[in-house]
Amino acid sequence: MFTDDELLDTKSAAAYIAIDPRTLEGWRYRGQVGPRFIRYSARVVRYRRRDLDAWLERCAVTPQREID
Repeated sequence: MFTDDELLDTKSAAAYIAIDPRTLEGWRYRGQVGPRFIRYSARVVRYRRRDLDAWLERCAVTPQREID
């Protein structure tokens, strides 16, 4: 389906990480947390799959202990 270096548009990237495309747009606009992206121009933004995977891994939380 996707390769590590394939460039995804905002809609495809958002689908890949299961969030709303407007969330990615908002993060870019505000310069907040979010995956790395490539900006070709003001209107053309792309995401590499490997950057999306790396961002997801950084967001992963390992619980310190199991709750009984």
